[in-house]
Amino acid sequence: MRDRLNSRRIARLVAGILMLMAALVMARVAEYGLFEEDTPVQATGTLLEGALRLAPRDQSPPVFPERFEGEPDLGDQTGSGGQAGPGDQTGSEAQTGTDAQTGPGSPTGVGGLTNPGVQNSPADQQDPGLKKPAEQRLIRRDVRLSLNLAAHRLRMFEGDEPVKVFSVGVGKLDAGTPTGNFRIINKLINPTWFPPESVENKEPVPPGPLNPLGTRWLGLSKSGYGLHGTNLPASVGQYVSLGCVRLFNDDVEWLTDQVMVGTPVEIRYDTVESAFDPFSGKPYLEVYPDAYRLDPGRDDRIRRMLGELGLLDRISADRLGRLLKRAGVAHTVISEGIPVFVNGELLTVGGIELQGVPYVPLRLLADSLGFKITWDAALGMVMVEGQPVPTAVRVEGTMVVPAKDLPAYLPGSTTRIVERNLAVEVSFLRVYWNDKPVFLPSLVRERKVWFPLAEISARVNRRFVWSAEKQAALSGGTEIRGWMREDRLWISNGGLASLGLELLWSPLSGRVEIRSQGRGEGREDPAVRPSPGSPLSLMPVPWSSSPGPA
Repeated sequence: MRDRLNSRRIARLVAGILMLMAALVMARVAEYGLFEEDTPVQATGTLLEGALRLAPRDQSPPVFPERFEGEPDLGDQTGSGGQAGPGDQTGSEAQTGTDAQTGPGSPTGVGGLTNPGVQNSPADQQDPGLKKPAEQRLIRRDVRLSLNLAAHRLRMFEGDEPVKVFSVGVGKLDAGTPTGNFRIINKLINPTWFPPESVENKEPVPPGPLNPLGTRWLGLSKSGYGLHGTNLPASVGQYVSLGCVRLFNDDVEWLTDQVMVGTPVEIRYDTVESAFDPFSGKPYLEVYPDAYRLDPGRDDRIRRMLGELGLLDRISADRLGRLLKRAGVAHTVISEGIPVFVNGELLTVGGIELQGVPYVPLRLLADSLGFKITWDAALGMVMVEGQPVPTAVRVEGTMVVPAKDLPAYLPGSTTRIVERNLAVEVSFLRVYWNDKPVFLPSLVRERKVWFPLAEISARVNRRFVWSAEKQAALSGGTEIRGWMREDRLWISNGGLASLGLELLWSPLSGRVEIRSQGRGEGREDPAVRPSPGSPLSLMPVPWSSSPGPA
């Protein structure tokens, strides 16, 4: 009798252990999507492994001081001086995985070899300081992704808090990316691409520099579609794919380590979005070109939205007409004030026009770019890095300065006034190599900083040879691809990483840091300079000598 009782207890214990093991296996399957029925057959690769850890929330944006250092209270001031103020999709995916699809087209392929274009790396929108290196395998909780095809922007949210924004390439005009509410069903490392029927060459493309899926694949519950890397960084930000969503390889690698199987992904096509400027407190509209031609009544909708925001009567008919015309071909911000962009990022819509001259908030720009701004009581004037700003005036409590004067007050900056004060674009980059300031030709495009490979290779003492066949720079076993501009090869995060370098930058401060990992001492060696006419040349050469696009 006692033996029978013990046998029952052992049987129950074994059954409990088996049930626990089954639960653990199912949890593993749910995390990594091992047996999803809807797994795309066009991409295979190594299933990503990783420990589940919760990530801390990013810090909130800084609060700009209300008064200049050394300035008396505003109530004591009567003249000019300095104080700056503070700065339809519907429905959701069911738990069963049913997908909604509307939108521009329903292609059948995954990715696609297409034309070159160019771009960038995302910057943390919540942290004005340097972008920190991403922690690997850091799964965030309560994460969702939202992609606006018209904006070429993929936004990552943790709860309601924005985490990061990525530039993306989306479906071609005749093979649009489907819209709807989906979810991530699997995560692959170094995927193999199986071309769809629409591609002439049906041979599978293994992982490597020719693979259009890049280094990662995040499969969507819409069969055959996913978010992935690319072998053509120039195509990010363009309408180029067969329906999938392309990211820079370093972006999709970071994203893969942050999301888990089951993460919801909203894809929509909105050519008009409304928002509020935290600095001025004023509403504005962001308008994108209607590339898919799905928004024929957009101008009337824009006027209606402006009316609802109380802006229609505050914008002159002439200005609105010019803004609507520009919105047909370029990203355009429509607001009562003048939009101010820094390194391609919208800083504020708090610019104003005085007697036909655009003025911009001095305090906000100086703070965001890292310039010290104070008040000189003896002069009764605002100072930037100890230099007086005589053309600054106070308007409604905010110190503003003519946009054309910014280069004089903020050394290193350049200013472009867009088409009769429709916008002000400020460019400013300060480059540091291993914490030492250096001069390197650089530019920002699609949220990424780019440098000529020739300048970088000289500093790390590496010799490269241009391969017209591979359209890449070769050094030993290293191949570097990038963006061809003025017949020079420009590189960003991925190319720098191939040279053992790390790039950190903050778009709104303009500070760029390049950190080496022991490969070179930052010396410039003329011996490694390629001959004129090569894409690796330090000097621009005529277009006629170009070996071809990247």
